[in-house]
Amino acid sequence: VPVIMVTALEQSAHLREAFLAGATDYVVHPLDAKVLQSRVNSALAVRKVVEEYRSREREWKEQASRLESRNRRLEEIAGMDSLTGVANRRRFESMLDREWLRNLRSMTPISLLMADIDFFKRVNDTKGHLFGDRCLRDVSQALSTAVRRAGDLVGRFGGDEFAILLPSVPLEGAVRVGESVRQAVRSLAIDIEGTPLTISVGVAAMVAVIFTWSGWII
Repeated sequence: VPVIMVTALEQSAHLREAFLAGATDYVVHPLDAKVLQSRVNSALAVRKVVEEYRSREREWKEQASRLESRNRRLEEIAGMDSLTGVANRRRFESMLDREWLRNLRSMTPISLLMADIDFFKRVNDTKGHLFGDRCLRDVSQALSTAVRRAGDLVGRFGGDEFAILLPSVPLEGAVRVGESVRQAVRSLAIDIEGTPLTISVGVAAMVAVIFTWSGWII
């Protein structure tokens, strides 16, 4: 609310004190009704402009928040495999590079699991590609359930191959995760002509070191 003071004190020290206390404007004695009305109208006009600005500022912040949320969602979609819903290869390799550098600074181990559905071509040949797609989705869900830490990442590496990144996990822990992953897929009990669907899992772990070659470490 604008505050207009009516005062007989025009000394700068008194006016400064009043403005510091929150006054918007002032008029001096004796009062002139037209001057007072003009000052009031001016104060109300300023208040209206300020309110409009604040309203627009809130709208801008809301729009910026919505845009930021949409951008995050687009980034998630861009890094997601459309069939299985896990990370795609592009996002997985980006995370691998980032976690490698992070572990390089802390000199902590980093583990990588590669999982391959056994005889997946036979699944497509005998059951059809739609059934094969369902198997890929079920397997990816099983892998995501078995890998529980927030910092771990499951990605579809290509076809029926999946990769699992375990930052700051030594070999022993990675082997346990690999066994959990294998059991999770077997527990799906997907039958392929009398044979349960299974996966093979390879595990590798090392402490990050300075390495100039860019590529997979086998």
